[in-house]
Amino acid sequence: MKSKIYIFALMTILFASFMINTNISFAKKTTTKKVSLAKKAKITLSKTSYTYNGKKKKPGVTVKVNKKKLKKNVNYKITYKNNKVVGKASVIIKAYNKNKKSKIIYTGSKTKKFTIKKAARTIKFKKTSYSATVGDSAFSILATLSKGTSKIQYTSGNTSVLKINKTTGLATIVGAGTAKVTAKVSAGKYYKAASATTLVTINKKPQEIVETEKNIKNFNYNNDKNQATYKDYIASGINVTNLLAYNWSVLSKFKIPGLVSTYEDDIATNMIECENMIPQGSCYVEDYMLVTAYCNGHDTNNDGTVDQKHKSVIYVFDKESGQYLQTLVLDTYSHVGGLTYDTKKKNIWICSPKTDSSNNQLLLITYERLKNAIAQTKKILQDPNLTESFEIFNQPSTVAYDPNSEPLILKMILKCMPMNM
Repeated sequence: MKSKIYIFALMTILFASFMINTNISFAKKTTTKKVSLAKKAKITLSKTSYTYNGKKKKPGVTVKVNKKKLKKNVNYKITYKNNKVVGKASVIIKAYNKNKKSKIIYTGSKTKKFTIKKAARTIKFKKTSYSATVGDSAFSILATLSKGTSKIQYTSGNTSVLKINKTTGLATIVGAGTAKVTAKVSAGKYYKAASATTLVTINKKPQEIVETEKNIKNFNYNNDKNQATYKDYIASGINVTNLLAYNWSVLSKFKIPGLVSTYEDDIATNMIECENMIPQGSCYVEDYMLVTAYCNGHDTNNDGTVDQKHKSVIYVFDKESGQYLQTLVLDTYSHVGGLTYDTKKKNIWICSPKTDSSNNQLLLITYERLKNAIAQTKKILQDPNLTESFEIFNQPSTVAYDPNSEPLILKMILKCMPMNM
């Protein structure tokens, strides 16, 4: 019996020893395993590109190790860097082991990049289009920016029509026509460049028409006892045309020197030689408008006679715009008057009477000579070869061209009587 007990005890000790040894072996096999996220983790972001809007960007993060999806705040934690400004932002995935008894321990960290791009923005003018008229005051062309605080810069696409202050948008009218105005901003730290355009139309100044019929009616034609009146002509059977039969008007776009309304401009721009130039006749010649004028200032000669101080002139204007171009000084001191244009032979005829009855004349300027004179750079041009003279026996006041007559007929209203030539 004792031997059986001994054998059982021995077997129990051996079995216990075996179990102890076996447990030690198992303990070695279940030792925790370390896994480096930097080396093993595969990380993807829910979004890799954003547009700046002033807010923090936080894309979702997926972390896998050997196809096993790890859990946020269990196996890892994340932080973001530079995720509010334009440029490259970062997601930092750092190992975290919430379960301390886990067989796998994650170590290290890994960074994933994403992009924040500049935001687009727009410029909008307060009006879709602008219009004004030549002669109007400067006005503002303003635009607003949808995002950001960049300064808007303005430019005019046609400075012959409109000039614009680059920073304030104040527009100054130069001439009639259209101009495309551009407002733009350069790219900034957070926003892209932007631009917009608007069309500005500058209209010609309406031609103010001043009727002179009242002045003609009230004019005293019988201020000289030797001068025949309109009624006298009719009574004697002479066929003349009443001045009131014509549609007389003056266009305000022509700033004719010698008038009270243009006095300051006359002196400032040297359009005249003195303050006593008196405008007389006018007519259209192809692309130009011509106005004659004589000097009412006088010089007394040694023999007691009196002459005009300055020679007579022709002012040249652009027919369409009314812009003053040039002053042509004639080679005469006479009291020049009306003028007309022969459209067939392209000659300009000018009344040029003297104060006495001798050497009264019509001056002739060919259109070709007129163009050559206008082409000169001098604003006041004196050319003794500009005109030819044709003597007549009366003192001419006004002259008109009849294009329907052949041969040429110049109809003149003379101081004493009408005359055909």
